[in-house]
Amino acid sequence: MNVFLHGHLHQLTQLQQLCNGLLSRYNQADPTLSADLALFLDTVSEAYRKMARHDMEGQALALKAELLSVHRGLDPRTLEHITGRRREVEMGVILRILQRSHEQVCGDRQTTEKSLTDARALLGPVMLASLQRGLIKGSDLHQGAYKRQAKVEALWKLIRIDPALALAANQISINLSVHDIVILAMELLAGMTALP
Repeated sequence: MNVFLHGHLHQLTQLQQLCNGLLSRYNQADPTLSADLALFLDTVSEAYRKMARHDMEGQALALKAELLSVHRGLDPRTLEHITGRRREVEMGVILRILQRSHEQVCGDRQTTEKSLTDARALLGPVMLASLQRGLIKGSDLHQGAYKRQAKVEALWKLIRIDPALALAANQISINLSVHDIVILAMELLAGMTALP
């Protein structure tokens, strides 16, 4: 079963916004940041677990372990007891964790956006060919019938069995979930209403 990329994109966008807020609070030297960072890392690990990205789930848990080691008085890099400047060490660890979290979440979000952009580029010609072949009815298109999910799902089923389009449609289906295909198709069909 293919992953639901739009769902991942939504989760990653929310994580990015949370991380941006924490970075802003770091810049303001917020003294309550550490506790909220621990909660954020729990949220990140849970989100990646739901995405079946267990490698990233583990990374978030490892980052939380670094934060907890500082709370226990250990420098996570050396595993030695912090004798002085504990707050400085803690803020340094918090900054490293925030930077690594931000890089990871933003990188994953960009990768997901690229996957959706690539999929849209593959799906566009199939939708145009469907219009040319009469699978997409111009009257339905201009009346907004393809704004309904059920109508687009039925159209996709027709496209997948059309002899001229089945190969391309099945190739797209290998890489995308049906939900992503329907969302992208609805976006493309909405753009096609402007066609004569």
